[in-house]
Amino acid sequence: MCQNVSDWSIMLRFDSLYDDAVRLGVRVEERRLSGSVCGYYYDACRLILLDERLADHQRLCTLCHELVHAEYRDVSCGFDSRFETRTRRITASRLISDVDYKFAEAMYGTDVWTLSEALGVTCDVIQDYRAFLSTPVLV
Repeated sequence: MCQNVSDWSIMLRFDSLYDDAVRLGVRVEERRLSGSVCGYYYDACRLILLDERLADHQRLCTLCHELVHAEYRDVSCGFDSRFETRTRRITASRLISDVDYKFAEAMYGTDVWTLSEALGVTCDVIQDYRAFLSTPVLV
């Protein structure tokens, strides 16, 4: 059972992502994946696999990431490919709003781990947001 507002927020975000999966005709399953793989999209089967060991915030970010691959019908993505870069940028934009990021940074500072905790996302998503989306502040 959810214990605080952030738990409810994560559950609402999951519901929205699972609705997106249904809309896209993509099945989502959880199982133990090998190595450090958090998730995988297999276009031929319209299937997303998520590692069953992920914490909720990791599962949320991974599901969003793999749904972007599904949306674009990506067949194969390397970590340095333009498809992966596009997917990471879109994932960050869907999980973090400019208003929420600026508020969290004003409240908690710029530490990546602290911001990831405050926003309910992974450190990778915070770093992607900064790299791809944040607007530099002119002083």
